[in-house]
Amino acid sequence: MCGIFGILSAKPYKVTQAFANKVSSLMHLRGPNATGFYGYHRETQKTFLQSQVPYEEAWNVFFMHKRLSILDLDTHSNQPMQSCDGRYVIIFNGEIYNYKTLRQTLGQQGVTFQTDCDTEVLLQYLIHVGVENLQELEGMFSFAFFDRVENKCILARDPYGIKPLYVFKTADFFAFSSRIDCLLELSECSRKANIKQCINYLVSGNIGYDPTTVLRDIVRCKPGHVITLQIRDDNRLSCETHEYFRWDHSESAEHPDFNTCVQTVRRLLEESVEKHLASDVPVCCNLSGGIDSSGITAIASRYHSNLTAFAYQADDPKIDESGYAECVAKHCGIRLIKVKIQPTDLEKDFDRYILQQEELFGGASNYASYKVFEEQQKQGFIVSLNGQGGDEVFTGYAPYLSNAFQSSLTSHKWKRAFSLFKTSANKPRLIGFFIDEYLKDFPKIRSAYRKLVRGRGNYIGFGPYALRTQLELPPKVDSLREALNLTLKVTSIPHLLRSDDKNAMAFSIENRVPFLWDPLVQFAHTLPEEYLISNDGWQKFILRKAIEDWVPKEIAWRKDKIGYAPTESRWLLANASFVTHILSSKVLDKLPGVRAEIVRAHWKKIADRNRTDGWRSNIIWRYISLIRWMELFRISV
Repeated sequence: MCGIFGILSAKPYKVTQAFANKVSSLMHLRGPNATGFYGYHRETQKTFLQSQVPYEEAWNVFFMHKRLSILDLDTHSNQPMQSCDGRYVIIFNGEIYNYKTLRQTLGQQGVTFQTDCDTEVLLQYLIHVGVENLQELEGMFSFAFFDRVENKCILARDPYGIKPLYVFKTADFFAFSSRIDCLLELSECSRKANIKQCINYLVSGNIGYDPTTVLRDIVRCKPGHVITLQIRDDNRLSCETHEYFRWDHSESAEHPDFNTCVQTVRRLLEESVEKHLASDVPVCCNLSGGIDSSGITAIASRYHSNLTAFAYQADDPKIDESGYAECVAKHCGIRLIKVKIQPTDLEKDFDRYILQQEELFGGASNYASYKVFEEQQKQGFIVSLNGQGGDEVFTGYAPYLSNAFQSSLTSHKWKRAFSLFKTSANKPRLIGFFIDEYLKDFPKIRSAYRKLVRGRGNYIGFGPYALRTQLELPPKVDSLREALNLTLKVTSIPHLLRSDDKNAMAFSIENRVPFLWDPLVQFAHTLPEEYLISNDGWQKFILRKAIEDWVPKEIAWRKDKIGYAPTESRWLLANASFVTHILSSKVLDKLPGVRAEIVRAHWKKIADRNRTDGWRSNIIWRYISLIRWMELFRISV
């Protein structure tokens, strides 16, 4: 895992040492082990590749790479990395897990290698195979690959968006980065907020479901997409984007019996974890005690002797899962370190946490994850495996049961639908789906019904005290398979991966997610729905069967789901004066659609009562996070 930054300009763009040093400093935690720069001037054909930037020179292409050394720690594997003839250069952030297989194939074609790292394999793969076959790559990545003969640069991001890639562009200028704040150092890039996304965050806790960010001028490269840039002969910069990764979420026409599929899931999980353990530096696991992280940890303990796992310990016994994590650790014979957060940590950490996250985040559970990564760094670990993605691949969220019920209605599987209805804890929701299906023959009535059920908006802040606004809603889904696809591509995984990546990188740790290994995802999403959610309502059914021999029975067949549940209200009340100070900021008065005096009065009432019950702590969290984010990054509305 590393950090990348680059500029492509139709006209040579002056890069000063001061600018290069500033960007390098902002990116330092993503790659503290080595720094490299590359420059190319189209007219003179002049290039440079070194650890320092020549003073006050202009370049059509400028790359920076910050390295976090994971595989092949030799300095010969530092980046930017050039081909032997100097024609091609690459900067790469991530890991290619099947690089040894690709290397062997390239070697059979006569390609020779100077290092043992995956970066050189990726470089030679792009030279000899081309960008048309990126779907063969198994891993997490964002990279820039430049051909100075063609004056063409290829940017690409992995299929699930595990590695970040932010973009700023004008007509003849393009910049990209692993971090937002590096792009904000460009004089051409404004520090103006994307008001729509800020309001959406206050309403829902999300920052929208499209590639835009909370900043007006900065967007994300979409997962599974390629951006092709070319400096043309007429001194213009062309930019084209296309999707290279094709999703297949249709159920297989012919699928093996259930037990055979269980064994396939077991095999794919083992292969994925084994690949994700590849490292020349210390590796650990995040262990919440849930099904996903427990399965990953149990498999890892079979391949990795003396494995250490880390668990968040909530200070409220009602939501503390560390006992489950302890059960798994004892079963697997591994070391477990529990991480407990002191309420006073919040004020001490808050600004640094905001600066490292760069974007707005849903709630304090992200902060709990941040503190776990902090402890991993203190214990000397540089790679961490977690269970992110298991819910989206194997139906872990409660609403999936309703989606399965809806699928059963659509396909007229009445017996399965009735069985799912009996086991559901949210029968009114399932009745709603039944009505929706029944009204298909009456489209006008159905449209009116959907508007009524889904609503037209939500409140910013506290009930009737704030402006009612349009809430950005995710697309409507009509089946379990569509719901899985949506959470994997749009509504869930992008947000979770972004926060995890930034939390880990705040402590120079590479975060790996074995559940998002493509062969495993593709197989799981072509299984019959009853393999994923059984007729009697067991979600993650096939995953539970696959791991039940590896983890304690009480873990494999847990029905409750908590995760990193924070004691958010306790933390905020313990830091009441700090929260009051943030809410006194003039930034709050400038937020459109928000009545600042009502927000402040509401918080004062909460603080005076000093009780954790009867109020929504997540709303206060959003307000103070947005305010402090705007102040620290000097963002204007």
